[in-house]
Amino acid sequence: MKTISISLLVVIAALGAEVAKDRFRPQQRKYWAFQRVVRPSLPDLRQRVWGRNAIDSFVLAKLEGKGITPGADADKVTLLRRVSLDLTGLPPTPEEMSVFLSDKSTDAYEKAVDRLLASPRYGERWARHWLDLARYAESEGFKADEFRPNVWRYRDYVIQSFNEDKPYDRFVKEQIAGDELWPNEASARIATAFNRHYPDESNARNLVQRRQEILNDITDTVGSVFLGMTYGCARCHDHKFDPILHADYYRLQAFFANVGAADDYTLLPKDQQAGYLTRLATWEEKTKEIRAFNAFNTAVFSSDPNLDPTSPNFGRIFPDNGQSYFPRNIQLGIRFVF
Repeated sequence: MKTISISLLVVIAALGAEVAKDRFRPQQRKYWAFQRVVRPSLPDLRQRVWGRNAIDSFVLAKLEGKGITPGADADKVTLLRRVSLDLTGLPPTPEEMSVFLSDKSTDAYEKAVDRLLASPRYGERWARHWLDLARYAESEGFKADEFRPNVWRYRDYVIQSFNEDKPYDRFVKEQIAGDELWPNEASARIATAFNRHYPDESNARNLVQRRQEILNDITDTVGSVFLGMTYGCARCHDHKFDPILHADYYRLQAFFANVGAADDYTLLPKDQQAGYLTRLATWEEKTKEIRAFNAFNTAVFSSDPNLDPTSPNFGRIFPDNGQSYFPRNIQLGIRFVF
């Protein structure tokens, strides 16, 4: 019986795979992004004077096909403005323009481009586009919209990656699984914040739903950013256009099903950790009373809204506006407010 059951499961799995294979239309399988990358042959052109590289040949072929004559080369002032704004978002300074105009060498433009790529402004400008893909935000969203005090570390990681010309495959691996591949590298751990930018309602009533919405957001984002497809459309059914099955959505989500937020990771180098712990102990000692007082007040006010000093009933419960209830420094604040 056991052998028959196993055989039956194998047959069912094989039939399921065959059915899944047939669910994709031929035009879906021919989608350009899924084809093997090949180097195309250069198009035939009527004139080959215009253009400086192979890509220009394809541009020129399209222009010739529409009967359009290529525009004249830009003058040096326009050229430097264009490339400066494109790479750094800033116009060239008068000094940079003067140097470029006075450079009569054949590689003057290449040197200007190298200078701009070496500028910190390059990473700051182009990281913005990746941060948009990563849905970077400095607060949680929803009604509480709590501040994310350390999210800037991910922003700076992306900027630094662009400025270091980090290989794209390493850039991707760090953000998807940096904690698994390079657990001892702080930058790789910070990179995994790519999957921490989901909107989060920390005081949600339904925690199971909150967890599922987080997983859905991670799945949708990974699918759209790294696969370039509207993966979220397959959350409830097979994708209507792209070749993504409903089951494929949850197969991808399964990779992230056991992830959890880690907010206790130490980012300081080991030679700086001792000094930090010393300063932290000093701060905790000096703020012990006020932190205990704040915790007590939070517990009291949350248990009875009438105990909130802004409540209309507060004055009835505490005729002196609660001044005797609070320490001296808080009493002064109450007198000032009320």
